[in-house]
Amino acid sequence: MIKTLTLLASLALDEAAYRIRSFLQREDGQDAFEYMLIIGGVSVAVIIAVVAIAAASPSLRTMTCQAIAGITNYSGFTCA
Repeated sequence: MIKTLTLLASLALDEAAYRIRSFLQREDGQDAFEYMLIIGGVSVAVIIAVVAIAAASPSLRTMTCQAIAGITNYSGFTCA
């Protein structure tokens, strides 16, 4: 009985080790992950640039806000 349990435990550990090794060696998801990192980096750069431009030029922010207010018919829109 103990030999059978030992054999089953050994087989289960071998299978688990094989699955972990094959998971770590797969490369099919790396391309998507790399593209996701690039898109994330570009998005952060764009947000930083827009915030920097808005902070550097308050009149540009005011003009943009007024243009948006003119386009939308929402009465609760205010330029802060």
